Amino acid sequence: MHCPNCQVTTTRPDCPVCGGPTKATQHVTHEQNARYFAEQKSKMVRKLLAMGYSMGWDKPQTASEVGTDRKQLCWQHVNGFFNSDKSVVKKPIDKMTASELRQAITQLERIQSYFFKKI
Repeated sequence: MHCPNCQVTTTRPDCPVCGGPTKATQHVTHEQNARYFAEQKSKMVRKLLAMGYSMGWDKPQTASEVGTDRKQLCWQHVNGFFNSDKSVVKKPIDKMTASELRQAITQLERIQSYFFKKI
């Protein structure tokens, strides 16, 4: 148990420092931890796709892409970039770890800022 006022950990129901009531600490389960990291990874992937949309990567670039869904096009173009030699990570988006996704976001943010400076 811990005291919310002093942050002291104790086994007693009252804090030995301030005398206030203590609360039981919450232990995070493996499932809660996995769910948290899955949500964080999902947010990072959505951020990559949003940056792709902002730079027009959802528009067809070849004749074979005409008529394809915008979401699918954006996914293909962003994923294609990260599979190319220009990428820091060189992996498909869905195979990246959280740290690789952070590197990918940083790289795409730099590209996006350069893209908007040119406009």
